[in-house]
Amino acid sequence: MTRKERHVIRFAAILLVYTTGLLILKNLYPSWLVRIWHLLYGIMGIILLAIGGYYWCFREMTTQFHDIAISLTEFSLSPAPFMIMAIINKSLTARPTSTTSNQSDLIT
Repeated sequence: MTRKERHVIRFAAILLVYTTGLLILKNLYPSWLVRIWHLLYGIMGIILLAIGGYYWCFREMTTQFHDIAISLTEFSLSPAPFMIMAIINKSLTARPTSTTSNQSDLIT
């Protein structure tokens, strides 16, 4: 398998993970969190496409750019973005406990 074929397969896998996350987020989370999902994967996708396009055109790439591409690919395919979105949603939509029932218990 050539390197270009591996790049296409990785990019397709990232698109699959993005689409799966989008379907889950649209049904369970608020719309502003879906926008963050779009932004996160959009920025990662642009960076990966820029690095990949540069490599395909010039066949030369420094190790720093290669390491960035590998790290972004691994992060985008890992469950970390899903977990980050779940933590953000849970921390911002946590319901405060009601203090009125506690006060009525003190009075009686």
